[in-house]
Amino acid sequence: MLSSDHAEIDGLLEKAFAALADSDGASAFEHVDLLWARLAMHIRAEHLHLFPALLAANPSPGVIETLERLKEDHNYFMREFVQVIKLMRGDPGKLPADIRDHVAGTLRGVKQRLEHHNRIEEGEIYPLAEGLSLSDGKSELPAKIKKELDNLPPRFANRDQ
Repeated sequence: MLSSDHAEIDGLLEKAFAALADSDGASAFEHVDLLWARLAMHIRAEHLHLFPALLAANPSPGVIETLERLKEDHNYFMREFVQVIKLMRGDPGKLPADIRDHVAGTLRGVKQRLEHHNRIEEGEIYPLAEGLSLSDGKSELPAKIKKELDNLPPRFANRDQ
């Protein structure tokens, strides 16, 4: 479920790049805003449910260290999106070229770090979670994660993803 969410978030990032390349500031802002919200929902699901469950099941130094690195990445992603949104807010339809270029550069940095981050999650962390969900056959973890991933902020209620 979280790996599928990674793919959807990657798609939103590509839509933001395309809108920036087309000098469509309003569309770029909409895509970046939705991307930010979706990434925040994903991070929330991991912080509230996945990471605590993993730590409870496997409090080894390796797992603790990996989760701390992932949390640092999460903080980085959110800081970068706050800065980008601040730059784009106002009249995004009239987004100057220098701001578009800065936003695109920031998003390229996010994309690069996100790719590495997602490889760690998908290669190391999610397999541990699958073991948790399968081990007792009655784990509530998937349902809790799904609830967070489906909790889109109200401002997106009438928008297509």
